Amino acid sequence: MTDRYDAAILGMGHQGLIAANLLAQEGLSVAVIDIASPVPGGLSYDLFAEGYRTGPCAHAPVPVDQNLADRLGLEERGFTMKPEQTSSFAPSSLDGGKYLFATSSRAATQREIAKFSQKDSETFMAFSDEVHTLAAILDQVGASLPPYTQDGWKDLWGVFETGRLLAEGGEAAQLMFARLMNGSLEQAVAEMFESPAVRAFITVQATMASMTVPNRKGSAASLIQYMLGLGGHRPYRGDWQPLRGSLHHYLRALTQGAIDRDVAFFPGQVAASLTVSDDRITAINLADGDTIEASIIIGDLNPLTLFDQMIGQKKLPTDLNNRLMPLRQGGGFVRMKVALSGLPKFTSIDEGTHESYLAGEILVAPTPEYISTARLDAKSEGGSHRPVISMIIPSLSSDELAPKGKHVASIIAQYYEPNLPNDADNWGAIADSVYGALETVAPGFSKLVDTAAVYMGDNMTRTVGPINRESLGGGHPLTQLFGGLFGHHGLGATIPYSNLVLCGYGPEASASPHFNRGGESAAAAVMRMVG
Repeated sequence: MTDRYDAAILGMGHQGLIAANLLAQEGLSVAVIDIASPVPGGLSYDLFAEGYRTGPCAHAPVPVDQNLADRLGLEERGFTMKPEQTSSFAPSSLDGGKYLFATSSRAATQREIAKFSQKDSETFMAFSDEVHTLAAILDQVGASLPPYTQDGWKDLWGVFETGRLLAEGGEAAQLMFARLMNGSLEQAVAEMFESPAVRAFITVQATMASMTVPNRKGSAASLIQYMLGLGGHRPYRGDWQPLRGSLHHYLRALTQGAIDRDVAFFPGQVAASLTVSDDRITAINLADGDTIEASIIIGDLNPLTLFDQMIGQKKLPTDLNNRLMPLRQGGGFVRMKVALSGLPKFTSIDEGTHESYLAGEILVAPTPEYISTARLDAKSEGGSHRPVISMIIPSLSSDELAPKGKHVASIIAQYYEPNLPNDADNWGAIADSVYGALETVAPGFSKLVDTAAVYMGDNMTRTVGPINRESLGGGHPLTQLFGGLFGHHGLGATIPYSNLVLCGYGPEASASPHFNRGGESAAAAVMRMVG
């Protein structure tokens, strides 16, 4: 049996479902085909231990746009917008006892930074505003791109348009742009801030967001990428409502909206491969032998799953193959999913206020030297004894993720040698180093661990699918940014299939900075393609 549609979406991330709803509203016939789960919305949780789940996008809060929610009628389908604070808690070591707690409150965050440096507290907000201005300029460039078909013309136009908008933006924006495009991240923060804690806080947020190397020339541009990842919202202003930990209700409302708009789903069936002829994807082959044809294919899944597994590495053009090679080798990151018998106790904060501090991101990287040492350890010994850590406890905002009274944590740890064997010995060593780092700020953490799963190498790529702009292509940081802004993806390569549009990397990763409006961008691109 073969069914034909105007557009078919591979994957069940929220961005793919947004695109499905928008295209169906425009009158197109749309199909959504999962690549792993037989139930619509079934990938919204990952059950890694009995009774413990982690929600998708735990480390990248998903900004939900109120206008989009209204446009798609999500409230009438069970999803209610509610104010959710985003925060970052960065405790120092046991000896210092200080911490930095950044929230959506501008004044409160300034007071936190003033604990370390009054000068930095004033500089920090001006710096944040200037970087946001640059991100808004590049966002405007990406949104106004003429219908060029060649990347060279896109980049050339982008350079001139960026220059024009910078000229209008004033001298401060121009100077900041030059500093970020040409300097390293370490150099930029060292020149602007005097407190090591503040420098480390900015560095680790940018490196975790972009997976960049902070001492590399041009890596300071990752600050713009980080700001783009906020979906146009200005940090420390309280003007955004992120979802963190569990997207279950959001995905369910999007799925119901798509069903109401006659989008076709295929319960019990999954996509197994793609048929390619010349420069087009001509068919989606289901695991049961049926096929689906569509004029346009929209991908919301890990690019390695899409290109290597569903098309086949040997069938890919040489340029795309070369660009994907660093992804196949992994990055210097590992992920842990941890079942906890209780909340960790951080020595720098009072026990009665723990939950409010731990509801957002928890960062362990107290100084720039700590980050540098972690990176050097990874180079010399294969893994850091005290890695840089980002930890989320999503069960604080979504109590369905763990049994009552218990919690689940999602941890991303940097730095590790990408080619470490993916085996039990390394899993144990990684867990010990992560627990050791956390014990320096939350003694007794390891005793709270009931069970843990370590994801590295191929497993890490499958569950998170990190995209490292710098590893995926050379050239100036500006053209690397253009790769995401103009192509709606961060691969740094031309997609060789004329009817393929990327809108996300799947449920676990579709909050990537490239894709905070990926569903809307993909739908707009499809409508341009159909005329």
